[in-house]
Amino acid sequence: VRELGLHDYALAGHSFGGGVALNVTVDLLKGTTRGPSALLLLDAAAYETKLPFFIRALKIALLPKLLFALAPSDLLARYTLNRLYFDRNKVTDEKVQRYSFFMSMPGNNDALVRTARQISPQDWQHAGRYKEIRTPTLVLWGRQDTVLALEQGARLSK
Repeated sequence: VRELGLHDYALAGHSFGGGVALNVTVDLLKGTTRGPSALLLLDAAAYETKLPFFIRALKIALLPKLLFALAPSDLLARYTLNRLYFDRNKVTDEKVQRYSFFMSMPGNNDALVRTARQISPQDWQHAGRYKEIRTPTLVLWGRQDTVLALEQGARLSK
């Protein structure tokens, strides 16, 4: 944002990306760079919470290499989607194939592991400063979110 001299822009983020959008906005409050003109936060990782199983598993040394080598991407995709979706009827073969396709792309698994291993409690260090954000913000949350509880969305909305 600073390097490109952006102004009159919106930030949107889902899950961990919502946490990134919040952190960027709070970081911009410190300086003279103008923050976003709007925020859209979808089930945003705004507060420290227990990480989902698959993220915790990716942090364990050697486990991801074994997992990705032994388990086909369609099996991993179906397993992950079944753990994330409240209504498992929404986990269709088409969705599994789409997720599997992206999971099979070169470099995807390494990027996923690197991202999981970088998630730390420091990512929520700005949670106490969210109240300073004056940007018009839309907070959307799934009532049955299996990873980030609805109470977190209500807290963030306040």
